Amino acid sequence: MAGLAQNATLQGTVIDASTDEALTGVNIYITELQRGAATDNDGRYTIENLPDGQYTVRATYIGYKQHEEIVTISGTTELDIALGEDLIGLDEIVVTGYGETSRKNLTSAIAKVDAKDIEDTPVVSTDALLQGKAPGVNVTSSSGEPGSGVKVRIRGTTSITADNQPLYIIDGMPLDNPTALSAFTDVDQDINVLADINPGDIESIEILKDASATAIYGARAANGVVLITTKRGNAGSTRFNATYRRGFRNVDRTVGQLNGPEYTRLMNEAVFADEATGDLSGLTVQQIYSLGLASAFGFPSYGDAENPFGRPDTMQTSDWLDQIFRTGEVNTFEFSASGGDVDTRFFVSGSVLDESGAIKNTGFTRLSGRANLDHEIENIGSLRANINYSRGDRDRQFFDNDIRGPLLGAFFANPAEPIFNADGTPNLDAVPFEHPTNAEQQYLESVTTRFVGNISLERDILSNLSLKGQLGLDRFDLKEDRYEPSFTVLGAPSGSGVASATFNQTWLMEATAGYNNLFKGKHALDILGGVSFQSTDLEVTTVQASQFATDLLQTATASADQTGTSTKTTNGLFSSFGKVDYNYDQRYLFAVSARYDGSSRFGEENQFGFFPSASAGWRISEESFFDVSFINDLKIRGGYGVTGNQNGIGNFDAVALISPGFDYTNQPGLTPDQLANPDLRWESTSQLNAGLDLSMLDSRLSFTFDVYDKSTKDLLLDVPLPTTSGFATIADNIGEMSNRGFEIGINTVNVQGRNFQWTSAVNFARNINKVEKLYRGQPILGGYGAGTSRVIEGEPIGVFYGFKTNGLFQSQDEIDASAQPGASPGDVRFVDSNGDGAITADDQGIIGDPHPDFEGSVTNNFSYKGFEANIFLQFSYGNDVWNNTRTFYENPGYITGWNTVEDNINRWQQPGDDTSIPRATYTDPNNNQRDSDRYVEDGSYLRLKTLTLSYNFPADVIESLKLRNLRVFATGQNLLTFTKYKGFDPEVSTFDRSNVSLGVDFGTFPQTRTFEFGVNVGF
Repeated sequence: MAGLAQNATLQGTVIDASTDEALTGVNIYITELQRGAATDNDGRYTIENLPDGQYTVRATYIGYKQHEEIVTISGTTELDIALGEDLIGLDEIVVTGYGETSRKNLTSAIAKVDAKDIEDTPVVSTDALLQGKAPGVNVTSSSGEPGSGVKVRIRGTTSITADNQPLYIIDGMPLDNPTALSAFTDVDQDINVLADINPGDIESIEILKDASATAIYGARAANGVVLITTKRGNAGSTRFNATYRRGFRNVDRTVGQLNGPEYTRLMNEAVFADEATGDLSGLTVQQIYSLGLASAFGFPSYGDAENPFGRPDTMQTSDWLDQIFRTGEVNTFEFSASGGDVDTRFFVSGSVLDESGAIKNTGFTRLSGRANLDHEIENIGSLRANINYSRGDRDRQFFDNDIRGPLLGAFFANPAEPIFNADGTPNLDAVPFEHPTNAEQQYLESVTTRFVGNISLERDILSNLSLKGQLGLDRFDLKEDRYEPSFTVLGAPSGSGVASATFNQTWLMEATAGYNNLFKGKHALDILGGVSFQSTDLEVTTVQASQFATDLLQTATASADQTGTSTKTTNGLFSSFGKVDYNYDQRYLFAVSARYDGSSRFGEENQFGFFPSASAGWRISEESFFDVSFINDLKIRGGYGVTGNQNGIGNFDAVALISPGFDYTNQPGLTPDQLANPDLRWESTSQLNAGLDLSMLDSRLSFTFDVYDKSTKDLLLDVPLPTTSGFATIADNIGEMSNRGFEIGINTVNVQGRNFQWTSAVNFARNINKVEKLYRGQPILGGYGAGTSRVIEGEPIGVFYGFKTNGLFQSQDEIDASAQPGASPGDVRFVDSNGDGAITADDQGIIGDPHPDFEGSVTNNFSYKGFEANIFLQFSYGNDVWNNTRTFYENPGYITGWNTVEDNINRWQQPGDDTSIPRATYTDPNNNQRDSDRYVEDGSYLRLKTLTLSYNFPADVIESLKLRNLRVFATGQNLLTFTKYKGFDPEVSTFDRSNVSLGVDFGTFPQTRTFEFGVNVGF
């Protein structure tokens, strides 16, 4: 439209079609000019300085049907609009790959989390907003430590070694792998980089689930795509918004321990039981004391030959868990401003989050700022800029899921021992490894800074043809510092520390051309094509130091011994892509897309891959023959596509590598380190999806059903090589995996009165994972110890593997007739699975599955006049949890002197005892605590995840205070959990970095119950 006079004005009023009341905040948008405005408190809008012509004007408002019409604008043109309610949201705009469409015209599986859902779910991390909001999207909070990782799986696990997280794209800019590259391998929980994005800045989140929706992103889309759209400004007076929240959190579930007398009684019983069977190296307790061997057997110094662990009637109880738990606090302040005119619109925001964890010396502080700008440059085009900068400071506990960490250190500590010695120093004799109170002295801080920004310019060449260019940058820096003082076990005798700096930078350049047109009023065509170039540079520097002169100086330069490493690496991705959407009369819907990706990570024979997709839909309800009065919309759809995953290997795994080092004469040199594989390529996932969308009863009920078949082949695995080659393994494409399932989404408007409204949403999903093929059928071990979690051909990934049991031996006769001749009455009876007359490793088998049979959520929203209530329930059924903590604490064997749980009070003590807890034994000669189904528990749960109560002050109060809106609210998270699981938390993932070790619990910091109160003010 360059060169045309721009002096026309479009103005009017927008009202509710049923009540004739003015609607505030309706977005009015001129499609061809990319100009817009929002209605004021009187429902009025004005868009000035327009060129005369014929344009498409669109009006959108949450909860109302979209209005769109072609208007001839000349001079001052008045356009009044009446919007009808859209209770289910058929006309809701949904963001898709490189575009958007209305929900009724979707041919693929896309779920949406809108602004209202975000408002009712105050969370720290953006990906936590996905939890329970969409069927088929599994979100597991790996730990209750502030800022810790969150596992997101869309339609199951697709890879064994590659990343299974979805691709995140924020305002058109893909984020680099959201799992931080922490240098501390002994910290099992990764940093959650998405926690650096303020959820309050987000307008909507779209989850692209099937390949027909994700194939436009090619080699990075096998795990699904999450599109994050942030808030933008509208033309009109500047609007300010401020929110303050303050809350408290604590651990609501604990595991009952033995007190001092109970512990002492049990340990004494265990010692004398082993004396009777000769298991104390053939010695009696009296002989042990007379020979001065008490300390060698782990007996405390205050014991004697009659009571090796002391007298129960004189023992007190030390509360070790009280030394690490506390009431955490969270404070959040957010402020934003938005507005502008027809040429320039803006949204700026800033936020401060400060939270302390329920375990001492853990916390997360985030500072973030955002600026989004839209500007119309005369005779050039539309400029759009998005800038976000954040800094996150995390106080963490290393060994967060380890026996050396504070949680397990406190849990296993001897309750009969004092926490501190008489001189005030920590009592190290009472703990198995590190004293829990040292957690406050140890220092582990992770500081992340992230800049995500992109700028784009779009110009209309013709009325239906536009060109767009985009330049983006994602810069992620991670600085980690750790120090263990000299008085700790890890830091003795003179302190030790590690400092690491990670710099990860991604540049993106994209150019697209788009064409859309409506022919003869029924043929709608939308075409897009483009090219993209992405380059990522990674640099990591780590310094390890020890032998510090004093604990007051903790930097590496203050140490006498220093070693360091430094690495740099890079990778690139060049792509061309395109898509075509066509619909006839909004009845017959078709979409095709394709992407051609070239990656520097792969072999020279397979650097480029092709990822196509196609989908179609039929809106049966729009046919003339369809006359069912109670059905408003009925659509069937189906699609097929291929996507890829390239995040399972390093940047140079396809090429031959050499490593620097010293030769036999101690001179610098180079040695071969890796064989080349020119045929190495990405993992490829094909997916078939069929769905049905139904809206009925005047749009009061909507139903969505999807069934899918998802197959991944060419899995990226390390294949063993003959030792004669000089190399142990080579990266290759070996293996296949499948995920099949269905998803159901139901939305209802139960009551829609003038003062009272009640709506509900139900999500339900089932996914069946199966490892179809492995290298020569050989299983892959994983998990803790000897490999409790395994990858086995024909089974779901990460099944639990161990011995099966059949109760306890009640008599010597039972033992004599068994395959365990060395057992004693009260010991665990292990099943001789292969019938060879002996219990060996060959008797092990699959004993559990961490994958749920189904999962879902139920959300209810109530409103009465200004009062609102949001109740969100989340559930998982049929998943097993490997309670690895129980292998240590269920009875006093295995490691002597550790505390145990209250269940041991009901241990086997004499023949006929009906219990699953074996006898007390100090040395455990039968190895009752070997990996077995005794420690596989039902992890099913129903959780009241969120309850939010709020009140919106009425218009007369708001006007008297000269405000735009005023809302007060109270929110509770993780309020109630119903489960049979015996551990701290059934929603658990100890080994956050592993794709194989799923559903394992080993001292994971539990999620906390949180109460928050806040106020939101708009003016």
